[in-house]
Amino acid sequence: MKKGYIFDPNFKILKHMTRKSSIIKIYFIAICFIFNSISLIAQEKYEIKIRVKGVNNKFCKIAYYFGNNTYLEDSAKSDSKGNFVFKGNKKLPHGMYLFVLPSRNYFEFVIDGNNFSLETDSTDFISNMKVKNSPENDILFAYNKFILPRSKKLDSLSKSYEKVKDDSKKTEEIKTLGIKYDQEIKDYRSSVVKNQPNSFLAHIFKSMIEPVVPEAPTLSNGRKDSLFQFNYYKKHYWDNFDFTDDRLVRTHQNVFFTKMKNYLENMTLQAPDSVNKEADFLLSKAPPKSDMFKFILFWITYNYETSKLMGADGVFVHLSEKYYMKDKAYWLDSSQVAKIKEKAMKLKPILIGKIAPNITVQNMKGEYISLHDVQSKFTVVYFWDPECGHCQKVTPALKLAIDTLASKGVKVFGVCTEPEAEKVKKAVEKYSLQSWINVIDPYNTSGFRKFYDIVSTPQMYLLNDKKEIIAKQISTEQLSEIIKVAR
Repeated sequence: MKKGYIFDPNFKILKHMTRKSSIIKIYFIAICFIFNSISLIAQEKYEIKIRVKGVNNKFCKIAYYFGNNTYLEDSAKSDSKGNFVFKGNKKLPHGMYLFVLPSRNYFEFVIDGNNFSLETDSTDFISNMKVKNSPENDILFAYNKFILPRSKKLDSLSKSYEKVKDDSKKTEEIKTLGIKYDQEIKDYRSSVVKNQPNSFLAHIFKSMIEPVVPEAPTLSNGRKDSLFQFNYYKKHYWDNFDFTDDRLVRTHQNVFFTKMKNYLENMTLQAPDSVNKEADFLLSKAPPKSDMFKFILFWITYNYETSKLMGADGVFVHLSEKYYMKDKAYWLDSSQVAKIKEKAMKLKPILIGKIAPNITVQNMKGEYISLHDVQSKFTVVYFWDPECGHCQKVTPALKLAIDTLASKGVKVFGVCTEPEAEKVKKAVEKYSLQSWINVIDPYNTSGFRKFYDIVSTPQMYLLNDKKEIIAKQISTEQLSEIIKVAR
């Protein structure tokens, strides 16, 4: 059997959660299914008939795209002639869907109404496709029938090129043919945009149009403006994308998700302030009660909530305060928002650039000492446990790194999460940590776990002489590099 599609999806039908996920993702997965059931109130039924000759007495599924994933929508069993009937008491949102066989072969189709039919043959989904009562699918499959032979020719040319790549004459001929077929596809897409501008396919093709960047101007010093082309490209990156069309978030990830991800991760400085600015920009483009808005807010929040990039939690806090806590995450209930708020409020005091929360604990002599009383150019606040396996690897490495940075004015404020002083003293002896400020909290009164969100060890924060957090959750190698270049 052959696949029929515009794009090759990273196919994932979500059936259940199989591993622990972030607070944002758990809520989002739930509302994906809740959203599709809301329209039950309107009692708009759908009935989609699909006949696939050669697929008899089998269970098949229809699935839908949402952002960067694919979700199960419905399933049905065919009769002895390959007839499937998918029906339900709700209106299906418009967008690109998939008909999926047990073999996981599939073809894409558009849902643009509640009642239509498709008929094809398992030997070739595209070439044999017949559409009834669905103008959008007429346009889609006309395009697919046009592109299919050209795609095959391009694949064949690619294989031929590998065989003759040392023959310049033949490779040039292949390149010329490749350009010809590629241009034919581009011309067809342009004709759809021009002649059927309101169609879903036209919106997809238009969103794929790249900005044409003019030549960089010459500056007063006689040199070309080296930043002009990048800035121009970024400024016009979204010119052809319609943020008001929710169908664009309900199609393959290359149409919207990959474009958004590229914009945020490759065209935006990965610093909280820069990411926050671009996140606000994208959210301002989408209607506040739309699927587009919902997915943008979800994905950026989830991506930076779970990111290992230092300072990414600043994005999570920003979005939580500006959107979730301002009732703009319209799909969540108050208890869900409360949990997001709780996490954001834990993280806010320990963001990069904040004054580190002060804690008062006991040193090995039983004397009380406060973090903010430590006088040094740099202070490493190191939360560790002598019985933690990972700590047993990191602690000697940190000791070695600190010894090499002695001239940089670095002190270690080693907060042992184990409250028993004797165990700590043995660990100090074992790792030769006498030069550190080793402290414990025997009566659990300092609140260090709450203030620094300590749920695992080891954890490391780097402070400057003003006790501002300049780095956190870093390795010993990163610590050394940061201190070496810090002023």
